[in-house]
Amino acid sequence: MTRGSGPIWQSLLCLAVVAMVAWGCASTAPPAAPPSTPVVTGPPPPEVFESPDFIVVIPKTPETSASLAAKYLGDAAKAWMIEEFTGAGTFAPGQQAVIPRKAWNPAGVTASGYRLVPILVYHNLDAQPKGKLVQSAASFDAQMRYLKTEGYHTLTLAEFLDFTRLNRQLPRKSVVLTFDDGYKSFKQYAYPVLKELGFTATLFVYTDYVGAGRNALSWRTSRRSRPRASISRRTRRPTATSDAPRARAPPSSISACMPNSPSLGSSSSGSSAKPLTPSPIPTAAGTTTS
Repeated sequence: MTRGSGPIWQSLLCLAVVAMVAWGCASTAPPAAPPSTPVVTGPPPPEVFESPDFIVVIPKTPETSASLAAKYLGDAAKAWMIEEFTGAGTFAPGQQAVIPRKAWNPAGVTASGYRLVPILVYHNLDAQPKGKLVQSAASFDAQMRYLKTEGYHTLTLAEFLDFTRLNRQLPRKSVVLTFDDGYKSFKQYAYPVLKELGFTATLFVYTDYVGAGRNALSWRTSRRSRPRASISRRTRRPTATSDAPRARAPPSSISACMPNSPSLGSSSSGSSAKPLTPSPIPTAAGTTTS
């Protein structure tokens, strides 16, 4: 080997090694592709799950408690059941909604207290208030609209008695409206407001007074007031010398049964307890406690 040939052979050797590596890389097979994940087909998950006690709905479109109650409970008025159980009144698409099918707490007892039902007792209404038992029609109208705005539900006495026997769960905001004696002002002032707002009331009337006194309802008018008014009859004659039934004691305070209102009439729940709807209501003339 001549002088200077060493670097040349070194270069040729390096080129040969590079060529062999390149050939080996070119002849190596590419890695196999990972196996594809199989696609499982089948029916989509159900939108409604049902049990004897509950219905769980996953809506595809926006829903309200009223629309769900009408669809699954058959009555939009039962929306309060969904609202009180879930704490929501509207449901977005995909948001789970739990619908109770029956009462889950008929006693109304919770860790924070137990249910009280105010009973508002009215007597006579007129254009202007007069004394302690005649309330102005404007004041009565304002009170009823306050109850509606605040979401109160009026009860019949039958519904209230079912609750006391643990046979019915009531909305958290429930109230009983009653009218004593049987004045014709009920038909003139109270009935139109009750009908407009979808409220019910119970009339306690004297059979000797209705149809006889000049300021009294007639039996015909009483019957026409249904179904917004149920009639409970008293047979005792109120008085022999006056057209109006015997006056009762002055009205008392509501005592923390309902939130603050525009001079809402007096009420009672039949006992003192820690109510689930706080704050006192001032008393209005023309109403008393039952």
